[in-house]
Amino acid sequence: MSNAIKQKYDQLPAYKIVTASNIISLIRALLAIPIIYFLKEEMSGIAFIFIVICAISDMLDGWLARIGNQITVLGKVIDPIADKVVMNSILLFLVLEDSVPMYYFLIILIRDFSISMLGMYVLNTRKISIQANRLGKLSIFVTGFAILTFIYPTYVSIGVQQILFYSSIGVLVVSWAQYVYDFIKVIIASDTPAKAKEKKEEQEKPSEEEYKAKDLKDGLAKTEKSIATRLPLIKKFFTVDEDILEDVEASLIATDMGVDLTDHLVDKLKNVKKQNAEQLKDIIKSEIKQLIKHDEHAEVEMEEKPHVIIFVGVNGTGKTTTIGKLAHKYARENKNVLIAAADTYRAAAYEQLKIWSERSDVDFMGNPEGKDPAAVAFDAVKSAVSKDKDILLIDTAGRLHTKSNLMKELQKIERVAGKAMPGAPHDVWLVLDGTTGQNGIRQAEKFSEAVDVTGLIVTKLDGTAKGGAVLAIHNKMDLPIKYLGIGEQLPDIVEFDPDEYVEALLA
Repeated sequence: MSNAIKQKYDQLPAYKIVTASNIISLIRALLAIPIIYFLKEEMSGIAFIFIVICAISDMLDGWLARIGNQITVLGKVIDPIADKVVMNSILLFLVLEDSVPMYYFLIILIRDFSISMLGMYVLNTRKISIQANRLGKLSIFVTGFAILTFIYPTYVSIGVQQILFYSSIGVLVVSWAQYVYDFIKVIIASDTPAKAKEKKEEQEKPSEEEYKAKDLKDGLAKTEKSIATRLPLIKKFFTVDEDILEDVEASLIATDMGVDLTDHLVDKLKNVKKQNAEQLKDIIKSEIKQLIKHDEHAEVEMEEKPHVIIFVGVNGTGKTTTIGKLAHKYARENKNVLIAAADTYRAAAYEQLKIWSERSDVDFMGNPEGKDPAAVAFDAVKSAVSKDKDILLIDTAGRLHTKSNLMKELQKIERVAGKAMPGAPHDVWLVLDGTTGQNGIRQAEKFSEAVDVTGLIVTKLDGTAKGGAVLAIHNKMDLPIKYLGIGEQLPDIVEFDPDEYVEALLA
Protein backbone atom coordinates (compact mmCIF):
# COMPACT_ATOMS: atom_id res chain seq x y z
CA MET A 1 0.00 0.00 0.00
CA SER A 2 1.31 3.45 -0.88
CA ASN A 3 2.15 5.89 1.90
CA ALA A 4 -0.56 8.28 0.68
CA ILE A 5 -3.28 5.63 0.90
CA LYS A 6 -2.03 4.38 4.28
CA GLN A 7 -1.97 7.93 5.64
CA LYS A 8 -5.52 8.47 4.42
CA TYR A 9 -6.77 5.34 6.19
CA ASP A 10 -4.74 6.12 9.32
CA GLN A 11 -6.72 9.35 9.63
CA LEU A 12 -10.09 7.57 9.47
CA PRO A 13 -11.96 7.44 12.79
CA ALA A 14 -11.50 4.01 14.38
CA TYR A 15 -15.24 3.39 14.71
CA LYS A 16 -15.72 3.69 10.93
CA ILE A 17 -13.10 1.04 10.23
CA VAL A 18 -14.49 -1.29 12.91
CA THR A 19 -18.08 -0.77 11.68
CA ALA A 20 -17.08 -1.45 8.06
CA SER A 21 -15.33 -4.66 9.14
CA ASN A 22 -18.38 -5.88 11.07
CA ILE A 23 -20.75 -5.10 8.18
CA ILE A 24 -18.54 -7.04 5.77
CA SER A 25 -18.59 -10.03 8.15
CA LEU A 26 -22.40 -9.95 8.34
CA ILE A 27 -22.71 -9.74 4.55
CA ARG A 28 -20.33 -12.69 4.21
CA ALA A 29 -22.56 -14.79 6.49
CA LEU A 30 -25.64 -13.89 4.40
CA LEU A 31 -23.87 -14.97 1.21
CA ALA A 32 -24.47 -18.57 2.32
CA ILE A 33 -28.08 -18.14 1.14
CA PRO A 34 -27.38 -17.44 -2.57
CA ILE A 35 -24.57 -20.04 -2.61
CA ILE A 36 -26.94 -22.80 -1.39
CA TYR A 37 -29.71 -21.60 -3.71
CA PHE A 38 -27.59 -21.71 -6.86
CA LEU A 39 -26.06 -25.05 -5.90
CA LYS A 40 -29.55 -26.45 -5.40
CA GLU A 41 -30.59 -25.11 -8.80
CA GLU A 42 -27.47 -26.71 -10.29
CA MET A 43 -26.09 -23.30 -11.28
CA SER A 44 -22.66 -24.06 -9.85
CA GLY A 45 -20.92 -21.38 -11.96
CA ILE A 46 -22.88 -18.58 -10.28
CA ALA A 47 -22.45 -20.23 -6.89
CA PHE A 48 -18.68 -20.19 -7.47
CA ILE A 49 -18.81 -16.41 -8.02
CA PHE A 50 -20.39 -15.97 -4.57
CA ILE A 51 -17.81 -18.32 -3.03
CA VAL A 52 -15.04 -16.14 -4.47
CA ILE A 53 -16.79 -13.04 -3.08
CA CYS A 54 -16.77 -14.71 0.36
CA ALA A 55 -13.03 -15.33 0.12
CA ILE A 56 -12.36 -11.74 -0.96
CA SER A 57 -14.52 -10.33 1.84
CA ASP A 58 -12.58 -12.42 4.36
CA MET A 59 -9.27 -10.96 3.10
CA LEU A 60 -10.78 -7.45 3.14
CA ASP A 61 -11.88 -7.99 6.72
CA GLY A 62 -8.33 -8.91 7.75
CA TRP A 63 -6.94 -5.91 5.90
CA LEU A 64 -9.31 -3.52 7.71
CA ALA A 65 -8.31 -5.04 11.05
CA ARG A 66 -4.64 -4.35 10.25
CA ILE A 67 -5.43 -0.80 9.09
CA GLY A 68 -7.51 -0.08 12.20
CA ASN A 69 -4.98 -1.85 14.42
CA GLN A 70 -7.80 -2.99 16.66
CA ILE A 71 -10.83 -5.28 16.82
CA THR A 72 -13.80 -5.03 19.16
CA VAL A 73 -15.32 -7.90 21.15
CA LEU A 74 -18.24 -7.84 18.68
CA GLY A 75 -15.78 -8.19 15.81
CA LYS A 76 -14.07 -11.14 17.51
CA VAL A 77 -17.45 -12.94 17.53
CA ILE A 78 -18.93 -11.89 14.16
CA ASP A 79 -15.87 -12.56 11.98
CA PRO A 80 -15.30 -16.26 12.84
CA ILE A 81 -19.06 -16.95 12.99
CA ALA A 82 -19.48 -15.59 9.45
CA ASP A 83 -16.83 -18.00 8.15
CA LYS A 84 -18.38 -20.94 10.00
CA VAL A 85 -21.91 -20.12 8.76
CA VAL A 86 -20.78 -20.20 5.13
CA MET A 87 -18.64 -23.34 5.40
CA ASN A 88 -21.08 -25.36 7.52
CA SER A 89 -24.08 -24.32 5.42
CA ILE A 90 -22.38 -25.58 2.27
CA LEU A 91 -21.28 -28.78 4.05
CA LEU A 92 -24.80 -29.44 5.35
CA PHE A 93 -26.19 -29.04 1.83
CA LEU A 94 -23.59 -31.47 0.47
CA VAL A 95 -24.42 -33.97 3.24
CA LEU A 96 -28.12 -33.80 2.38
CA GLU A 97 -27.20 -34.32 -1.27
CA ASP A 98 -25.13 -37.39 -0.28
CA SER A 99 -22.03 -35.76 -1.71
CA VAL A 100 -20.09 -35.66 1.58
CA PRO A 101 -19.99 -38.20 4.44
CA MET A 102 -21.97 -37.19 7.53
CA TYR A 103 -18.99 -37.87 9.82
CA TYR A 104 -16.95 -35.21 7.99
CA PHE A 105 -19.61 -32.60 8.69
CA LEU A 106 -19.83 -33.70 12.34
CA ILE A 107 -16.03 -33.47 12.81
CA ILE A 108 -16.02 -29.87 11.62
CA LEU A 109 -19.19 -28.95 13.53
CA ILE A 110 -17.99 -30.41 16.85
CA ARG A 111 -14.52 -28.90 16.37
CA ASP A 112 -15.90 -25.40 15.72
CA PHE A 113 -18.41 -25.60 18.58
CA SER A 114 -15.87 -26.81 21.17
CA ILE A 115 -13.27 -24.24 20.18
CA SER A 116 -15.89 -21.47 20.37
CA MET A 117 -17.03 -22.56 23.81
CA LEU A 118 -13.48 -22.81 25.16
CA GLY A 119 -12.58 -19.53 23.48
CA MET A 120 -15.43 -17.70 25.19
CA TYR A 121 -14.10 -18.86 28.55
CA VAL A 122 -10.84 -17.02 28.06
CA LEU A 123 -12.10 -14.25 25.76
CA ASN A 124 -9.83 -11.18 25.92
CA THR A 125 -7.49 -12.70 28.48
CA ARG A 126 -4.77 -14.00 26.18
CA LYS A 127 -3.87 -14.47 22.55
CA ILE A 128 -3.91 -17.82 20.84
CA SER A 129 -0.44 -19.27 20.30
CA ILE A 130 1.25 -18.76 16.95
CA GLN A 131 1.11 -22.53 16.30
CA ALA A 132 -2.66 -22.68 16.88
CA ASN A 133 -3.24 -19.63 14.73
CA ARG A 134 -1.22 -21.01 11.82
CA LEU A 135 -2.79 -24.46 12.06
CA GLY A 136 -6.24 -22.87 12.18
CA LYS A 137 -5.59 -20.95 8.96
CA LEU A 138 -4.11 -24.04 7.30
CA SER A 139 -7.16 -26.14 8.25
CA ILE A 140 -9.53 -23.56 6.73
CA PHE A 141 -7.44 -23.43 3.56
CA VAL A 142 -7.23 -27.23 3.06
CA THR A 143 -10.87 -27.80 4.08
CA GLY A 144 -12.02 -25.09 1.68
CA PHE A 145 -10.28 -26.79 -1.24
CA ALA A 146 -11.60 -30.20 -0.15
CA ILE A 147 -15.17 -28.88 -0.15
CA LEU A 148 -14.66 -27.35 -3.60
CA THR A 149 -13.69 -30.79 -4.97
CA PHE A 150 -17.06 -32.14 -3.78
CA ILE A 151 -18.95 -29.20 -5.31
CA TYR A 152 -17.09 -29.48 -8.63
CA PRO A 153 -16.09 -33.18 -8.85
CA THR A 154 -15.77 -33.12 -12.64
CA TYR A 155 -12.76 -30.82 -12.46
CA VAL A 156 -10.57 -33.09 -10.29
CA SER A 157 -9.72 -36.75 -10.19
CA ILE A 158 -10.95 -39.08 -7.47
CA GLY A 159 -7.39 -39.47 -6.24
CA VAL A 160 -6.87 -35.72 -5.74
CA GLN A 161 -10.27 -35.46 -4.07
CA GLN A 162 -9.42 -38.22 -1.60
CA ILE A 163 -5.99 -36.75 -0.81
CA LEU A 164 -7.52 -33.35 -0.03
CA PHE A 165 -10.37 -34.95 1.93
CA TYR A 166 -8.16 -36.98 4.27
CA SER A 167 -5.55 -34.19 4.50
CA SER A 168 -8.35 -31.90 5.61
CA ILE A 169 -9.41 -34.32 8.34
CA GLY A 170 -5.81 -34.68 9.53
CA VAL A 171 -5.16 -30.92 9.69
CA LEU A 172 -8.55 -30.31 11.36
CA VAL A 173 -7.78 -32.83 14.12
CA VAL A 174 -4.26 -31.49 14.71
CA SER A 175 -5.51 -27.89 14.72
CA TRP A 176 -8.33 -28.87 17.07
CA ALA A 177 -5.87 -30.49 19.47
CA GLN A 178 -3.61 -27.42 19.47
CA TYR A 179 -6.51 -25.06 20.22
CA VAL A 180 -7.82 -27.30 23.01
CA TYR A 181 -4.31 -27.63 24.47
CA ASP A 182 -3.87 -23.85 24.49
CA PHE A 183 -7.22 -23.24 26.20
CA ILE A 184 -6.92 -26.06 28.73
CA LYS A 185 -3.49 -24.78 29.74
CA VAL A 186 -5.19 -21.53 30.74
CA ILE A 187 -8.01 -23.25 32.59
CA ILE A 188 -5.78 -25.72 34.49
CA ALA A 189 -3.50 -22.89 35.55
CA SER A 190 -6.62 -21.13 36.88
CA ASP A 191 -5.69 -18.26 34.63
CA THR A 192 -8.90 -16.36 35.21
CA PRO A 193 -9.37 -13.03 33.40
CA ALA A 194 -8.20 -11.11 36.46
CA LYS A 195 -5.13 -13.30 36.94
CA ALA A 196 -4.34 -13.24 33.24
CA LYS A 197 -4.41 -9.45 33.26
CA GLU A 198 -2.20 -9.40 36.36
CA LYS A 199 0.26 -11.79 34.71
CA LYS A 200 0.34 -9.68 31.55
CA GLU A 201 1.02 -6.52 33.54
CA GLU A 202 3.83 -8.25 35.41
CA GLN A 203 5.43 -9.39 32.15
CA GLU A 204 5.21 -5.90 30.65
CA LYS A 205 6.44 -4.17 33.78
CA PRO A 206 9.63 -2.24 32.95
CA SER A 207 12.86 -3.64 34.28
CA GLU A 208 14.99 -1.79 36.78
CA GLU A 209 17.22 -0.66 33.92
CA GLU A 210 14.24 1.07 32.31
CA TYR A 211 13.61 2.99 35.53
CA LYS A 212 17.10 4.45 35.46
CA ALA A 213 16.63 7.73 33.62
CA LYS A 214 19.52 9.24 31.80
CA ASP A 215 20.58 12.59 33.21
CA LEU A 216 20.06 15.81 31.29
CA LYS A 217 23.64 16.00 30.11
CA ASP A 218 23.43 12.52 28.56
CA GLY A 219 20.11 13.39 26.97
CA LEU A 220 21.52 16.53 25.42
CA ALA A 221 24.75 14.88 24.27
CA LYS A 222 24.20 15.72 20.60
CA THR A 223 23.24 19.30 21.40
CA GLU A 224 26.18 19.73 23.73
CA LYS A 225 28.59 18.54 21.08
CA SER A 226 26.97 20.78 18.51
CA ILE A 227 27.26 23.99 20.51
CA ALA A 228 30.24 23.44 22.78
CA THR A 229 32.56 22.13 20.08
CA ARG A 230 31.66 24.91 17.68
CA LEU A 231 32.41 27.76 20.06
CA PRO A 232 35.85 29.26 19.38
CA LEU A 233 38.67 28.22 21.67
CA ILE A 234 39.70 31.62 22.99
CA LYS A 235 42.89 32.11 24.97
CA LYS A 236 43.51 34.97 27.31
CA PHE A 237 45.96 36.50 24.86
CA PHE A 238 43.25 37.06 22.27
CA THR A 239 40.49 39.66 22.20
CA VAL A 240 36.89 38.98 21.22
CA ASP A 241 37.15 40.50 17.75
CA GLU A 242 34.69 40.53 14.81
CA ASP A 243 35.89 37.18 13.48
CA ILE A 244 35.34 35.53 16.85
CA LEU A 245 31.87 37.08 17.15
CA GLU A 246 30.94 35.85 13.69
CA ASP A 247 31.99 32.32 14.66
CA VAL A 248 29.92 32.51 17.85
CA GLU A 249 26.93 33.86 15.94
CA ALA A 250 27.11 31.07 13.35
CA SER A 251 27.40 28.45 16.10
CA LEU A 252 24.37 29.72 18.01
CA ILE A 253 22.16 30.08 14.92
CA ALA A 254 23.12 26.56 13.85
CA THR A 255 21.61 25.29 17.10
CA ASP A 256 18.26 26.96 16.35
CA MET A 257 18.52 29.63 19.04
CA GLY A 258 16.98 32.02 16.57
CA VAL A 259 18.15 35.33 15.16
CA ASP A 260 16.70 37.55 17.92
CA LEU A 261 18.23 35.59 20.78
CA THR A 262 21.55 35.18 18.96
CA ASP A 263 21.79 38.91 18.19
CA HIS A 264 21.07 39.70 21.82
CA LEU A 265 23.83 37.38 23.04
CA VAL A 266 26.36 38.56 20.47
CA ASP A 267 25.71 42.18 21.42
CA LYS A 268 26.48 41.30 25.02
CA LEU A 269 29.77 39.70 23.99
CA LYS A 270 30.98 42.80 22.19
CA ASN A 271 31.75 44.39 25.54
CA VAL A 272 33.86 41.49 26.83
CA LYS A 273 37.26 42.78 27.87
CA LYS A 274 40.54 41.22 26.77
CA GLN A 275 41.35 39.82 30.20
CA ASN A 276 37.95 38.05 30.27
CA ALA A 277 38.15 36.57 26.78
CA GLU A 278 39.08 33.12 28.03
CA GLN A 279 35.83 33.03 30.00
CA LEU A 280 33.65 33.40 26.89
CA LYS A 281 31.72 30.21 27.46
CA ASP A 282 30.93 31.10 31.09
CA ILE A 283 29.82 34.56 29.97
CA ILE A 284 27.44 33.04 27.39
CA LYS A 285 26.05 30.72 30.07
CA SER A 286 25.44 33.63 32.40
CA GLU A 287 23.71 35.71 29.72
CA ILE A 288 21.40 32.85 28.71
CA LYS A 289 20.44 32.13 32.31
CA GLN A 290 19.47 35.75 32.80
CA LEU A 291 17.02 35.48 29.89
CA ILE A 292 15.07 32.68 31.59
CA LYS A 293 12.57 33.58 34.28
CA HIS A 294 13.26 31.22 37.17
CA ASP A 295 9.99 31.85 39.00
CA GLU A 296 7.99 30.60 36.01
CA HIS A 297 9.62 27.20 36.10
CA ALA A 298 8.85 26.13 39.63
CA GLU A 299 7.45 22.64 40.22
CA VAL A 300 3.91 22.24 38.92
CA GLU A 301 1.41 23.38 41.52
CA MET A 302 -1.47 20.91 41.92
CA GLU A 303 -3.75 22.51 44.47
CA GLU A 304 -7.02 21.35 42.85
CA LYS A 305 -8.04 17.71 42.98
CA PRO A 306 -8.17 16.34 40.40
CA HIS A 307 -5.65 18.55 38.63
CA VAL A 308 -6.80 18.45 35.00
CA ILE A 309 -4.15 18.81 32.30
CA ILE A 310 -4.94 18.86 28.56
CA PHE A 311 -2.14 18.10 26.12
CA VAL A 312 -2.16 19.76 22.69
CA GLY A 313 0.18 19.93 19.71
CA VAL A 314 0.62 19.04 16.06
CA ASN A 315 0.90 15.48 14.74
CA GLY A 316 4.02 13.58 15.70
CA THR A 317 5.33 15.77 18.50
CA GLY A 318 5.14 12.94 21.04
CA LYS A 319 2.05 13.87 23.07
CA THR A 320 1.00 10.30 23.75
CA THR A 321 4.50 9.22 24.75
CA THR A 322 4.89 12.30 26.96
CA ILE A 323 1.61 11.52 28.74
CA GLY A 324 2.82 7.96 29.38
CA LYS A 325 6.10 9.23 30.85
CA LEU A 326 4.38 11.81 33.06
CA ALA A 327 1.84 9.23 34.25
CA HIS A 328 4.76 7.01 35.25
CA LYS A 329 6.49 9.92 37.03
CA TYR A 330 3.40 10.99 38.96
CA ALA A 331 2.48 7.40 39.87
CA ARG A 332 5.94 6.87 41.36
CA GLU A 333 5.31 10.00 43.40
CA ASN A 334 2.27 8.18 44.88
CA LYS A 335 -0.28 10.25 43.00
CA ASN A 336 -3.53 8.66 41.83
CA VAL A 337 -3.49 9.22 38.06
CA LEU A 338 -6.11 8.81 35.33
CA ILE A 339 -5.29 8.97 31.60
CA ALA A 340 -8.03 9.80 29.09
CA ALA A 341 -7.82 9.18 25.33
CA ALA A 342 -9.66 12.06 23.66
CA ASP A 343 -7.78 11.45 20.39
CA THR A 344 -10.64 9.61 18.66
CA TYR A 345 -9.45 10.20 15.10
CA ARG A 346 -6.22 8.22 14.83
CA ALA A 347 -7.11 4.52 14.79
CA ALA A 348 -4.16 3.39 16.91
CA ALA A 349 -4.25 6.26 19.42
CA TYR A 350 -6.60 4.49 21.87
CA GLU A 351 -4.53 1.29 21.99
CA GLN A 352 -1.24 3.18 22.13
CA LEU A 353 -2.28 5.25 25.13
CA LYS A 354 -3.81 2.20 26.81
CA ILE A 355 -0.46 0.40 26.55
CA TRP A 356 1.29 3.40 28.12
CA SER A 357 -1.23 3.39 30.99
CA GLU A 358 -0.54 -0.30 31.62
CA ARG A 359 3.21 0.26 31.58
CA SER A 360 2.79 3.17 34.00
CA ASP A 361 0.30 1.21 36.14
CA VAL A 362 -2.35 3.95 36.13
CA ASP A 363 -6.06 3.96 35.29
CA PHE A 364 -7.21 4.58 31.72
CA MET A 365 -10.43 5.49 29.96
CA GLY A 366 -11.47 6.34 26.43
CA ASN A 367 -13.64 5.23 23.55
CA PRO A 368 -12.11 3.21 20.71
CA GLU A 369 -15.09 3.69 18.42
CA GLY A 370 -14.78 7.36 17.58
CA LYS A 371 -16.82 9.14 20.23
CA ASP A 372 -16.79 12.95 20.15
CA PRO A 373 -13.47 14.12 21.71
CA ALA A 374 -15.16 16.75 23.85
CA ALA A 375 -17.59 14.13 25.19
CA VAL A 376 -14.65 11.88 26.15
CA ALA A 377 -13.01 14.81 27.95
CA PHE A 378 -16.26 15.62 29.80
CA ASP A 379 -16.72 11.99 30.92
CA ALA A 380 -13.06 11.80 31.96
CA VAL A 381 -13.30 14.87 34.20
CA LYS A 382 -16.49 13.56 35.80
CA SER A 383 -14.88 10.17 36.35
CA ALA A 384 -11.73 11.71 37.85
CA VAL A 385 -13.87 13.72 40.27
CA SER A 386 -16.03 10.77 41.32
CA LYS A 387 -13.01 8.48 41.77
CA ASP A 388 -11.06 11.07 43.76
CA LYS A 389 -8.11 11.13 41.36
CA ASP A 390 -5.16 13.43 42.00
CA ILE A 391 -4.31 14.07 38.35
CA LEU A 392 -6.16 13.70 35.04
CA LEU A 393 -4.07 13.71 31.84
CA ILE A 394 -6.15 14.21 28.67
CA ASP A 395 -4.67 13.35 25.29
CA THR A 396 -6.00 15.16 22.21
CA ALA A 397 -5.62 14.50 18.50
CA GLY A 398 -2.63 15.99 16.75
CA ARG A 399 -3.72 18.81 14.50
CA LEU A 400 -2.12 21.29 12.16
CA HIS A 401 -1.98 24.69 13.80
CA THR A 402 -3.11 26.20 10.48
CA LYS A 403 -6.52 24.45 10.52
CA SER A 404 -9.03 26.75 12.24
CA ASN A 405 -11.83 24.15 12.45
CA LEU A 406 -9.59 21.74 14.33
CA MET A 407 -8.43 24.48 16.66
CA LYS A 408 -12.07 25.29 17.44
CA GLU A 409 -12.52 21.70 18.52
CA LEU A 410 -9.73 22.18 21.07
CA GLN A 411 -11.60 25.20 22.39
CA LYS A 412 -14.68 23.00 22.79
CA ILE A 413 -12.70 20.40 24.75
CA GLU A 414 -11.40 23.16 27.01
CA ARG A 415 -14.94 24.51 27.56
CA VAL A 416 -16.58 21.18 28.39
CA ALA A 417 -13.81 20.36 30.88
CA GLY A 418 -14.80 23.56 32.70
CA LYS A 419 -18.45 22.52 32.67
CA ALA A 420 -17.62 19.13 34.15
CA MET A 421 -15.50 20.74 36.88
CA PRO A 422 -15.36 24.48 37.59
CA GLY A 423 -11.82 25.76 37.07
CA ALA A 424 -10.79 22.91 34.78
CA PRO A 425 -8.58 22.53 32.90
CA HIS A 426 -5.97 23.74 35.36
CA ASP A 427 -3.23 23.44 32.76
CA VAL A 428 -3.00 23.20 28.98
CA TRP A 429 0.45 22.03 27.95
CA LEU A 430 1.70 22.38 24.41
CA VAL A 431 4.02 19.57 23.31
CA LEU A 432 6.65 20.69 20.79
CA ASP A 433 9.11 18.59 18.84
CA GLY A 434 12.62 19.89 19.59
CA THR A 435 13.73 19.00 16.07
CA THR A 436 11.31 21.43 14.41
CA GLY A 437 13.39 24.44 15.41
CA GLN A 438 11.93 27.84 14.64
CA ASN A 439 8.66 26.35 13.39
CA GLY A 440 7.93 25.55 17.03
CA ILE A 441 7.54 29.28 17.68
CA ARG A 442 4.81 29.50 15.05
CA GLN A 443 3.04 26.49 16.57
CA ALA A 444 3.23 28.00 20.05
CA GLU A 445 1.75 31.27 18.80
CA LYS A 446 -1.20 29.62 17.03
CA PHE A 447 -2.09 27.22 19.84
CA SER A 448 -1.88 30.06 22.38
CA GLU A 449 -4.37 32.03 20.30
CA ALA A 450 -6.82 29.11 20.33
CA VAL A 451 -6.54 27.87 23.93
CA ASP A 452 -5.07 29.05 27.19
CA VAL A 453 -1.66 27.39 26.95
CA THR A 454 0.00 27.45 30.38
CA GLY A 455 3.23 25.62 29.68
CA LEU A 456 5.49 23.96 27.13
CA ILE A 457 6.98 20.49 26.91
CA VAL A 458 9.83 20.06 24.44
CA THR A 459 10.46 16.49 23.25
CA LYS A 460 13.01 14.50 21.22
CA LEU A 461 15.97 16.51 22.48
CA ASP A 462 18.05 13.33 22.53
CA GLY A 463 17.76 13.06 18.77
CA THR A 464 18.73 16.56 17.74
CA ALA A 465 21.79 18.76 17.78
CA LYS A 466 19.61 21.85 17.92
CA GLY A 467 18.64 22.17 21.55
CA GLY A 468 18.81 25.95 21.27
CA ALA A 469 15.22 25.92 19.98
CA VAL A 470 14.05 25.49 23.58
CA LEU A 471 15.61 28.84 24.47
CA ALA A 472 14.34 30.54 21.31
CA ILE A 473 10.74 29.46 21.98
CA HIS A 474 10.92 30.59 25.59
CA ASN A 475 12.49 33.90 24.60
CA LYS A 476 9.82 34.58 21.96
CA MET A 477 6.76 33.33 23.84
CA ASP A 478 6.17 34.31 27.43
CA LEU A 479 5.45 30.70 28.39
CA PRO A 480 7.16 28.53 30.99
CA ILE A 481 8.88 25.33 29.90
CA LYS A 482 7.68 22.54 32.18
CA TYR A 483 9.43 19.38 30.99
CA LEU A 484 12.00 18.12 28.50
CA GLY A 485 11.81 14.75 26.75
CA ILE A 486 15.31 13.30 26.47
CA GLY A 487 14.83 9.63 25.57
CA GLU A 488 12.52 6.71 24.81
CA GLN A 489 12.27 5.04 28.22
CA LEU A 490 9.58 5.77 30.81
CA PRO A 491 11.77 7.93 33.09
CA ASP A 492 13.31 9.94 30.23
CA ILE A 493 11.46 13.14 30.99
CA VAL A 494 12.87 15.82 33.30
CA GLU A 495 11.55 18.99 34.84
CA PHE A 496 13.02 22.02 33.15
CA ASP A 497 15.66 23.65 35.31
CA PRO A 498 17.28 26.71 33.63
CA ASP A 499 20.66 26.36 35.32
CA GLU A 500 20.90 22.64 34.73
CA TYR A 501 19.78 22.99 31.12
CA VAL A 502 22.28 25.70 30.23
CA GLU A 503 25.09 23.84 31.97
CA ALA A 504 24.26 20.68 30.02
CA LEU A 505 23.87 22.66 26.82
CA LEU A 506 27.31 24.22 27.09
CA ALA A 507 29.08 21.47 29.06
